[in-house]
Amino acid sequence: MMEGLLEQECTTERRLETYKTQLSLVETQLKAGSSGPDTADLEQLKDNLSELISLTEDALLEVKKQRLLFSLETVETEASRKTESPRSGGGGEGEGKECGESSEDSDDLQGIKCQAPVEEAWGAVNYHNAVVLCRENSDSEEPEKVMVRVLFTHPTYNAMKPCPFFLDGKCRFESSVCKFSHGTVVPFSQLLAYQDPDYSLISTGGKCLAKYSDGLWYQAIISSFDEEFTVHIPSLNKTVQTPIENVFPLEGSESGSSSDDEDLDEEGEGEEGAVVEWIPSGPHRALGDWEKYTTGIGSKLMAKMGYVVGKGLGKSGEGRVEPVEIKILPPGKSLDMCAEMREEGKLRKAPGQEKEGRRRRRRKRRLVETSRIEEEKRVNVFDFLNAKLQKKDSQAKSQSVSKPKSGNLNVQVQQTVLPWRVM
Repeated sequence: MMEGLLEQECTTERRLETYKTQLSLVETQLKAGSSGPDTADLEQLKDNLSELISLTEDALLEVKKQRLLFSLETVETEASRKTESPRSGGGGEGEGKECGESSEDSDDLQGIKCQAPVEEAWGAVNYHNAVVLCRENSDSEEPEKVMVRVLFTHPTYNAMKPCPFFLDGKCRFESSVCKFSHGTVVPFSQLLAYQDPDYSLISTGGKCLAKYSDGLWYQAIISSFDEEFTVHIPSLNKTVQTPIENVFPLEGSESGSSSDDEDLDEEGEGEEGAVVEWIPSGPHRALGDWEKYTTGIGSKLMAKMGYVVGKGLGKSGEGRVEPVEIKILPPGKSLDMCAEMREEGKLRKAPGQEKEGRRRRRRKRRLVETSRIEEEKRVNVFDFLNAKLQKKDSQAKSQSVSKPKSGNLNVQVQQTVLPWRVM
């Protein structure tokens, strides 16, 4: 932490020298130039630089105070450790234990507010506000080797959020299995000074970190502020009202968890310092789900490049978390024509969806055909009687036609015999 305070002090001093140089140039320009339209702008710039120099001097004084206090605390800690060393016995007994079982030497660090480094999934290292929970290796005498366990005060995803059961000593999972944080172990020498929220940066349309109902802090845009803040969270597409203690103003595009004392022009880390929210995959198909039918070489290569399963693609994890939906485009058609066909609903579906549709149509046709056949086979009593009666009528008609009556036969015989008698 001493190294961090020294670096912060040097950076603040460089900024102060830069502001003083700019102020001297403006004063020289005002003395050399005559009255004109630019004089008012130069006077305003001079006032702004003077105010900025005053604020920077106050910040530098505060950093120096913190460094001196830390030096005094270190000296007192070393002195008390030397006096208590005969009673400590085996110094290595506390190593590897949980914070609640560590030695009493951790009490001098417990509760210290600081900024701790966090290595993101894509390799960038950002600093977030945290609180020291305990000291890990109580037997180490060298400050460079002292390790501490910290809990982050503004977690932006579940892996940073402190586990409530762990704090109560009731968590049933190991730190490597639990989806929440059991504390992050970092070198004590890498800690920086705690960054308090600067509420003078609050403005309508300004950026901030806002605490949501799930206990996580999301990047948000301030819509209005009176007794309570109304903020819009783009990653959740929600607008909520929250008290001032759940709002952490951000300066420009910088993250509220990154150090305000880093000069972005010199370090060039403005893009990497942005807080990126982790949007977990929804209840849809997981990215790479098809690899259960393959050897999974794609996921292995992506894991080597830093990809974390469940997070979005891209350097900052802001990309898509679901696979690309298959769209079959007709051959020989332009993209404009395909877009029109998509709006009209004329594009083919994915092969799996088409097969399912064909199966449904075939099942429907089979059901209709089966019901028709069963309807034809179904015969009731009246149909049976009608068929029998029709059959008898047809037989009677055929017999009447084939067998003439006896009276007609006698008449015909007489007609044939009479001419013979006349002759």
